[in-house]
Amino acid sequence: MRRLPLPMLSLGLVALLWAAPARADLVLSFNSPTYTTQVGQNVAVQVLLTQTPAGTQVDSLNTLLGTGVQVTFNTPPGIASVQSIVGGPAWDATSTSPTPSTTSPITFANSSLLGIGTIPGSGLLLATITFQGLSPGVNVLNVRTLTPGASFPTASGAFLDPTTIGTATLTVLVPEPASIIMAVTGLGAVIGGAAWRRARGRSTV
Repeated sequence: MRRLPLPMLSLGLVALLWAAPARADLVLSFNSPTYTTQVGQNVAVQVLLTQTPAGTQVDSLNTLLGTGVQVTFNTPPGIASVQSIVGGPAWDATSTSPTPSTTSPITFANSSLLGIGTIPGSGLLLATITFQGLSPGVNVLNVRTLTPGASFPTASGAFLDPTTIGTATLTVLVPEPASIIMAVTGLGAVIGGAAWRRARGRSTV
């Protein structure tokens, strides 16, 4: 095995490090690995951003100016729909794909005029997505960068797009019998009350 002189080896390492692109390990995820709802009911799903200590950091000197995110959910189709997408409070504006929607993927983009300089350890809230159950089954949710390499710009001019894909499952159940009974009972009470008021009105005429 040929050994390179130490000065030459050092220069080689410097060149290698210089050529490596600066990065921050930003990570997209959901606030829970599993969600459960019933047919006709809603459930809120939060999309979060965290970062690891590796590479270039998002901080007060290198603020995050925006994000572009896509979420896939309709696998298999017909189990859930997206009712709304609301951006997190730290952002100045959030643009989203049209809702309600059963079409996957859905997308959203956040922007900040001054930039986000702090990403909490618990995660920076990018958006809250409200899903509604349509039929019993299990949907797989995936979240990833919208346009790899061009969706997470920083004040330094770099793009620090996450390379990971966050995953969760959304389970939609048939309404429990007790819920159905309560709904029928409530409907009966409303109908009975209306009939009683009509009968009372006739008796006072």
